[in-house]
Formats: sequence, C-alpha cells, structure tokens
Amino acid sequence: MGGFDFGAFLGGMGEQISTNIEDAKKFNREKDFRLELLGEEEATKMRLARADEKREQRKNDQILAGRLKALGFDAGRSSFIMAQGSGYAEEMVTLAGEAYAKGYDPNAILKYGEGIEDMKLMVGPAGNTTKEFAPDFDFTADNVFKQDIDFLTSVRGPETRTFDTVKKKRDSILNTLSEMDPLDPELSSKMSELHLQSEYLLSEMVKEKVALAKAEQEGKESGKGPDTDTPAMVDLYSSSEVVSQMKIARDTVAGTYDLVSLEGAFEEVSSGAQAKSEIANIAAALSMQDSMARVYKKLPESVAKLTYNANGAESVASNIDSAISRLKSIGNATFRNASMTSGEEGRDDGLAMKFKGEFSLRTAIDAKLNYGDVVSIGGKLAVFTALRHTYGGWQTNEGTSIEIPFVYVNKNGDPQYEITKTSY
Repeated sequence: MGGFDFGAFLGGMGEQISTNIEDAKKFNREKDFRLELLGEEEATKMRLARADEKREQRKNDQILAGRLKALGFDAGRSSFIMAQGSGYAEEMVTLAGEAYAKGYDPNAILKYGEGIEDMKLMVGPAGNTTKEFAPDFDFTADNVFKQDIDFLTSVRGPETRTFDTVKKKRDSILNTLSEMDPLDPELSSKMSELHLQSEYLLSEMVKEKVALAKAEQEGKESGKGPDTDTPAMVDLYSSSEVVSQMKIARDTVAGTYDLVSLEGAFEEVSSGAQAKSEIANIAAALSMQDSMARVYKKLPESVAKLTYNANGAESVASNIDSAISRLKSIGNATFRNASMTSGEEGRDDGLAMKFKGEFSLRTAIDAKLNYGDVVSIGGKLAVFTALRHTYGGWQTNEGTSIEIPFVYVNKNGDPQYEITKTSY
C-alpha cells in the first residue's frame, strides 16, 4: 500500500486554488460585464425617454405655434413668445382668445421694447420705401417685446358675451375671405392664414357652446338642479354656419375649375361646363369635410366627447349626393345631344362636344380627359370627374374596393354601379 504523497497533495491543492481564483475572476468579470450591460440598458432607456420627451415637446411646440398663428400673432411676436417657453406661450394663447372675444388685435398684447422700433431699416425702391426689420433680426431676445399692461387691463376687464363676440369675429373673417380672389397668388398666404383663424375661432365657439350647455344642464343659470344625467351635447355647426361655410368652400375651389363664384354660387356656367360646376360642388363639400375634421381634432378631449357633427356632415353628404345625381342627368343629356345630327333642332352643341366616345375602363383612365367629359365604358355612360369614387360592388381579388375617376350614369339602376364613397 503506497504512502501519502504530500507534494502531490500540495500541487493538486495549488492547482485547485488557482482554478478557484480564475473562476472567481471570471465570475467577477461576467458580473461586471452584466452590470455594465444593465447600466448601458438603463442609460439607453433614459436616452430614449428623453428623446421621446423632446419629440413630444417639439410636437406640442408645433401645435402651440400653429395656434399663435391662427390667432393672428405676427411672425416676430410668435417667435418671441415661443422662445419664452411653452408655459408662456399657453398664457399668450389664453390672453389672445380673451382679446379676440372683445374684438381686439392680439398683437397689441406685446409692444416693442424701448428703442427696438428704431432698429428698423428703410427698404424698398426710391419713392416707395417702408421701415422694416432686417430679415435676420432676432425677435427672440428678451428685450424685443414687453407686455402692454394698460392693454391687458382692458382685455381682462369685465366679462363679455364671449360666444357672440367670437362669432362676430369669425363672421368678419369669412366675409373677408368671400371678397378675396382665390386665383390671386399674392393672396394665397393671407387666405390660408384667414382659413386657419376661422377654424380656430370655430373651435373656440364650440368650447363656449359646450360650457353654456353644461351650465344650463346643471342649472347654474336658473338656480335649479340638473334635469337629467345625460351629458350636454352640442353640434359643431349651426344651420346658418353650415350655409356660410359651404359658400366659402365654393368660393375657394372655383378657381381650380376655372369658374366664377359669387356669394357661394357658380356664375355664368356656359354650355358644356355644367358637369364641371357639379364636380366643383363635390370638391367644395370635400373641402368643407376636411375643415370640419381639422376643427374637431383640435378640440380638447373634454370638449370633443360632448360635440357631434350632424349639420355639417348632413350638408356635405347632401351636396355630394345632389351633385352626383345632377352629373348623371348631365351625362345622359350629353350623350343624347351627341346622338343628334349637327344642326338638328334642340341640339346643344356645347354638350354634344363633351362626349368622347367608347373606351375600356383602362383606356378611359389613361385618356387625357377634361372635367365633365362623358365616355362610354363597356356600353355604360360615365362622367369624368378626376375625383376618387368607390363602387361598393367592385373589389379586387384581394377584397380591396376599387376607386375610379368616373361617375357612372347608371341609368338602369344597377347597384354595382352605385357610388359608396367619394374623396380627393
């Protein structure tokens, strides 16, 4: 039986200790690496969170800047306000709304600081110069503007009937828009600004209507308790507002179709242009629909949930349906006149010339047609609108609805050729 080898024991123990030390080092390295990864992960999360916060802040700043512009603040004052931070900008929006409610120009809230106006330069051709700030003038400096205390005192004086005052201001803007020429490129920017202001004021009117409806429901004006637990609801547009808004929409789209609009009605529609005027009516309704959507999206959630859109939606749908119905009649009349011989009694040459012949659907879509041209597609008459019409009876193999730029006359009442949706 062999003796105990103490040297081998020590050697083995040394190897074991060495292995344990290496294992411990490896464990610590892995531990440090994991901690480093965790630290980096947390740092990444924090960076992403900060990035999200910055994106959200930029988004909110864009909304605030849009509201300042819609309220009528000029570019210099808007830049100054935004440079002071979102809290200051929110306060300016509130003050501007109060100024509007009393018929004041919100720009008067901020007056130039001492000596600032002296920094304007004389610009323009000789004999027609004006004093303006340099294009690179820094409006964000702290000393450029200061609040006009006297003006703010009048703004925040006794309460007025806010809804009535805001409505008058919006009506004034709509009247101004109706007198402007949509085809004048120099007026394009101003008209866009006025449209934004009118939409902003409409949203302010809706807020006031909701507040008044709540007050009435809760008995705050009569001193009685609420009659019902049902939340007070208001319509986005009144009946009269719908009429005025549709007039503005027609005036706005008239130029696109080379038509003249007076008081919201297309004037002097020549023979052969009847279909074009109905297409313009559809475009006006779609424009109004887009405007309503923008106003609704800008409403605070607490107001939006108490707001519906019956009058406006009904007007849009009714105008589109009526225009499509008239397009079908015009399509039939166009083909009927085209079928008559030249010079035949009762023939309308203007209408007859709008018939362009027989096409397949593909060749009709690819053809260079003008608004209101009438074609025969597979034996069915159709009027070219350049809009997108969805026919519920038609779908691709994947089940997608088909959109085409034609209104089928559909004289046989085939439901496959009935339009289910119209858009730009």
